[in-house]
Amino acid sequence: MLQWIKLARSWHVLVRVGLATIAVTATTGLQLPVEVNFPGQPFLLYFVAVVGSASALGRTAGFVAVAETSIASLLFYDPAYSLKVTHTVDLLAIEIYAIVAALSVEAFCRLVDGAISTEARLADHEVQLKLTRNSEARFRATFDTAAVGVAHIAPDGRWLRVNGALCRTLGYPADELLTKSFQDVTYPDDLAADLARIQLVLEGKIDSYDADKRLVRKDGAIIWARKTAGCGPQPPVHTRSPNAVISMMLVLRIRHLNSREQLRHLDRV
Repeated sequence: MLQWIKLARSWHVLVRVGLATIAVTATTGLQLPVEVNFPGQPFLLYFVAVVGSASALGRTAGFVAVAETSIASLLFYDPAYSLKVTHTVDLLAIEIYAIVAALSVEAFCRLVDGAISTEARLADHEVQLKLTRNSEARFRATFDTAAVGVAHIAPDGRWLRVNGALCRTLGYPADELLTKSFQDVTYPDDLAADLARIQLVLEGKIDSYDADKRLVRKDGAIIWARKTAGCGPQPPVHTRSPNAVISMMLVLRIRHLNSREQLRHLDRV
């Protein structure tokens, strides 16, 4: 119904006024001749025509219908079929009708406008929700199928989310790895430097960092990994809630080291 109302309200104002006039004319013809009495004649049917015109065609059409029905109602008072009124009480009745009808036009238009606005907000919310779901689905597909290890970690080092490549690299099933932290799989001699860099990222002093580090697999084997770590924009430290959870994106790329690179790392450690 609201779709049809929005369509009707989009028409040119002269078209809408013309339709309201046709509705008033039809209502007047239905109640004539004046010798035939209808309940509430003539205001009841006129009021229905006014409210219908205002709701479907907008305020302009509604107020035009109020004016037209107020004038047309003169035909039903003595002298009949004349625009003259001989009794003051009849003129008072017409004035009261015009006031009530005009107020009703505004009330019904606001009601319809509110319904249309609500529908538009719901439709926009549905579109945004769909876009968000599509974006999340694409992210999950990219995350889960990445050829390198990818994970989200909390500031305290707990794994929040891991992908298959990272699990294969470290030799852990996903559910078991999620019970650990990145400190548990970092070679002890590399841990202090790693924590210091992560702290700089969390404090916003650097956006990200790259480092070659040693990781400890579940079977105890030590492997070298190229790690890129960073996190999205965060609120300033002094405005951050003590209980706020900051998610960091941790990317691990595993590569084989040639002999020269192995010697360089051995000399470094």
